[in-house]
Parts: sequence; C-alpha cells; structure tokens
Amino acid sequence: MANPATAMGGVMIGQKLSHYRFTDRISEGGMGTVYKAEDFALERTVAIKMIKPSHQDPVIATKRFLREAQAISRIDHPNVVTVYEIIQKGDASFLIMQYVEGQSLRACLSKRQMDPGTALRIASEIAAGLEAAHQIGVVHRDVKPENIIIEPSGRPKVLDFGVARLIDRSTLTRKGKIVGTLPYMSPESVKGSPVDARSDVYSLGVVLYEMLSGMVPLDDKEEAALFFKVINVKPGPVSTHVPGLSPGVDRILAKALAKDPDRRYQTAAEMGQDIVAASELPETVSPAKSILGKRWVIVCAAAALTIAAFLLWKLLISN
Repeated sequence: MANPATAMGGVMIGQKLSHYRFTDRISEGGMGTVYKAEDFALERTVAIKMIKPSHQDPVIATKRFLREAQAISRIDHPNVVTVYEIIQKGDASFLIMQYVEGQSLRACLSKRQMDPGTALRIASEIAAGLEAAHQIGVVHRDVKPENIIIEPSGRPKVLDFGVARLIDRSTLTRKGKIVGTLPYMSPESVKGSPVDARSDVYSLGVVLYEMLSGMVPLDDKEEAALFFKVINVKPGPVSTHVPGLSPGVDRILAKALAKDPDRRYQTAAEMGQDIVAASELPETVSPAKSILGKRWVIVCAAAALTIAAFLLWKLLISN
C-alpha cells in the first residue's frame, strides 16, 4: 500500500487497506478524504474516510479522528450512517463506514424546488437521527445539506460527525473556537460559546427553511455582516416565500431559530413531533391546491346560502 502520509486524492485508488480495496474518491473536506471501497472479505461496498495528516498536529488530528469514530459508532439509527470499524496505519487513521447510495440534500435542492410535504418528512427524519445522537451525548455541530444524503428510497441519512463533540468527554475543542458552516450555525456557536443539542436544532431549522424556500433564512456576501445577522437579526417567516404553507410551520421555524437557546426546542425529538403534526395539517399544501381549496369553500358556502334563502322564501309564501 502507498504511504498513507502522502497518498491522497486519486493516488489511493487501487490500493489495499486490510481487507478493503479503494475503488473511487467520493469527496474531500477539511478533516479528510472519503473513498468508496470494496470489502472483499464480506463482499460489500463501504466508504472509508482517511484523515489528512497535514490538517494539523498529527497527535491532535488522530485524537479528533478517533473521537469522531467513537461518537458515531455509538449511534444506532436508520437516519445516521453506520460505522463498522477503525483502522490505524502509521500516522494515518481510517474510518470504515456504511456506503450510502443516493445524493446529497444539497444536490437535491440544486435541481428542483422541494414540495412542503417532502421537506417536512425529511426534516422529521433528520430530527429523529439527531435525537438518537443527542441521547448518547453527541452533538453534530455541522448540520447542513452537504452532510445529509438522500437515499433512492427518499430516506435521509446524517453523515460526517467530524466536528461532533462528545459532551461528557471532549476537551479538544478550545474555548472560543468556531466549528461549523456559518449560514447554518447557531448564534451561540458563532460567538464561540459552549453548544449543546439545541445548536443542532437551530441548524436543522435553517435546513428546513432552505428546503421549503430554496434559501437560507439569513445570508450576506460579507462574512462579518452575516456574523452580525446570525447573532442579532430575526429571520422573516418562511411563508412569505411559500404561499399556502401551514401557519404551524412558521411557528416551528420561529421556535427552532430563536436566538436564545432556552426559547428554542429543547430536544430534536420535540421539534420532530411538531413537524410531523404540521405535515398532517390540511393547510400544508401547494399554492395551487390551496387556491382550489378556498374556491371550493366559497362555492359550498354560496350553495348553502342559496338553499337557505329558498327555504325561507317557501316558508314565507306558505304562511
């Protein structure tokens, strides 16, 4: 096998690691490169994440990688990627995990406008996956469309807990260090304050807002201005961009995107329950259906008034 310290990018293709053979590169990010690989012992396809040795001090990098593996390997939920094993070779660490067919939520959003029913269903399932992580003390800290894969069946899976923090154990993240992707970050994470599960709730609110409207609730070309907005500016209701949307969805997002964590949903499960309830309301329909529904109500009301007037006239002439 090529030297893991130097074999990055396409150089790993065709190389072997234990009973795995690298076949393709999937993606590359700040923490490392993700490859598609063949598990020739169990005859299955897997994803292998290789940390970048040059990302930071090798000792700290290895600790962060092992922390990620320990975190997500404890999560057992159909909406979260499954971790199989961890392999270390020299200074490099490899995370062997479930290979998920499908495309990122980001790719889905770039192709078409998502209907409210689909957006709410996906958000409720993401909330369920996050709740499973939160229950064992894991905060994702970087919930965004790029870290969510939509399987061909339509089921979302949360990926890449690479910046996750084990609430009860980790001391590796320095106080004041910002970890995440700015438009999706909670006000407390932008300020570098301690975060908990409620920070993921905020990020999920941003993702849901974007799925419904095609835009994030707060944005700006200037990073400093966006910092200010995330901390100080209240987003407008998503219904201004999505006519006919249930008022309940506006209430859900207003609570999820509250600046004060104490005013937010305290758990992802609580938010998920409200999303499911909102998705069952008759108001959560497309604008066209909403207009047709209103017209039908008007027609029925007019017919009822006509019948009532006729019966009243019959009563008067009979007397």
